[in-house]
Amino acid sequence: LGAQPWAMRLPWTTLRRLDQLVLAVERRLEAAGKGAAEAARVEERILRLGGDCAAALAPEDARWQLALGLAPEARRLRGQLEECALAYATPGAGAAAARAEGELRQACDKLERAVDAARARLDAARRRLLEARPLTGRIADATRRQRLERDLDELHRSLPDLTVGADLAAQERSAEALIARLRAML
Repeated sequence: LGAQPWAMRLPWTTLRRLDQLVLAVERRLEAAGKGAAEAARVEERILRLGGDCAAALAPEDARWQLALGLAPEARRLRGQLEECALAYATPGAGAAAARAEGELRQACDKLERAVDAARARLDAARRRLLEARPLTGRIADATRRQRLERDLDELHRSLPDLTVGADLAAQERSAEALIARLRAML
């Protein structure tokens, strides 16, 4: 909850309960000030959950999530993380908080796997482009060879393109098409 701006990070369903979230933080701080053992366990659990979900919700993955169409899901999960923290700070909500935590962990793992898989596919496409580069030396026509070398270099440099509206699957297909074009010229 400490990271700003809230309106950009959290979904509307969570923002509507912002007053309750802030009060829960206040309750956690008061309990920590009293030194209660239960407050320390709750705080440790909240921090552990935040750390476990940090990889999936990392700011540097926001552009990947956007390109994959997963930005709304990531935003929903940030809100769910705050809701879990609220539930843990609310007395008597342990069972519901544990269920919500399990769902959050599963969704964060799924989101992280999707981003990692997209990264791996584009890294493999870049590697294949790099490996295909020496094959251009076997093309006899100098004009075609130079054009193909330029195309390979440009595509290698541009991958991954994470600008708004980027199509990661199309980028991967264009790399494969360029390599196929090179092999056809040999």
